[in-house]
Amino acid sequence: MNKLFAVFLGCTFLLLGCTTSQTSLNQTIEVNSVSFKAVAWGFAPEWGAWRPVEGSKVLWIRVVGKNIGGVPQDLPNDFSLKYRNTNAQTPPHEAYEESADLYSACVGCYVYPGVSREGYLLYEVPENLVGGEAALFVNVVGKAYYLQLENPESYLDKKVSVLNATLDCSYGEYAGNNRQYECDYLTLFLGNIRSHVPIHDYYAKLDLVLDGRRIIENHNVEIKLKPKQQVDYKTEVNWKFDRQRNSYFEDVGLLRDYSKEISVPGRYIAEVIIKSSEGVILGNDNVSLVLPSPP
Repeated sequence: MNKLFAVFLGCTFLLLGCTTSQTSLNQTIEVNSVSFKAVAWGFAPEWGAWRPVEGSKVLWIRVVGKNIGGVPQDLPNDFSLKYRNTNAQTPPHEAYEESADLYSACVGCYVYPGVSREGYLLYEVPENLVGGEAALFVNVVGKAYYLQLENPESYLDKKVSVLNATLDCSYGEYAGNNRQYECDYLTLFLGNIRSHVPIHDYYAKLDLVLDGRRIIENHNVEIKLKPKQQVDYKTEVNWKFDRQRNSYFEDVGLLRDYSKEISVPGRYIAEVIIKSSEGVILGNDNVSLVLPSPP
């Protein structure tokens, strides 16, 4: 065992006089009708809404605790991460939001038999930390274990996958019994293709290229996706159909802007580009998009 951690393993962080056993990734620990295991770990530059301080990054660990006994009881919730003789810091409160999907053992309120809790432990570590330099310590019903973090999962830069795009089009009723066929909303079916790291960007930007022309540029959209999650995102477009010109145009206020033509009805291959608030490309995919002919 690494000397760095041997010094630490007097169980002072857990229980005085206890014996610390080594565990491994995906190895299930069972103690007094409670089971626990770590299933994956890795590094990421951000986590949901949390951006670590400059020179740091996120170290995440996916863990699972379960009550395998016959009565309600607490699940493991006593953890510590050590690296280079240092205790890692947990994230500030802004990381504790919906997309973070953090591990919660429901301490003090008990978990019923057969019920499990799964989620992430998050720590802030130096940007140059590599696999093998950190270990997770956990107390499972009074017994101490440690997990040497050796081989991190790879990090994907491209986070958002655009799976589909549709338009919400119908007739609108206006003064004088005038009817106008218009497309009010563009719906994008987005997915987080990463297995673990969530996405949360309040100020993401959307571009859409149709028939070789960029008809949407830097449109504000909030992206919030858990790992492997797929969600419909609806954004307003206001495209109106002009029968004389047999084409769609952008609506500006109450007027149609003929300098901003969208295109004629038909099926197109649209390029959808999702950018972060810092301008980093989060996703760039080609999808089929139908501009419908008015019925």
